[in-house]
Amino acid sequence: MKCAICNTDAQAVCKFCGRAVCGECASQREYRSGAAPKYFTQTAKSAIIVSNAIWCRQCHVETA
Repeated sequence: MKCAICNTDAQAVCKFCGRAVCGECASQREYRSGAAPKYFTQTAKSAIIVSNAIWCRQCHVETA
């Protein structure tokens, strides 16, 4: 698989859009899942947050 940006060998996949990216083109961004396991609802948490998800920097991520 090749990087969608620079066409070198890819090392990861963007969590937001699915593009393959190499280590040079990849970035990190916070990712919030829309669902939480049943036991999280008892502690008032509605999402799981990953602070260093792979992001290609090409897709536009909207935050709410």
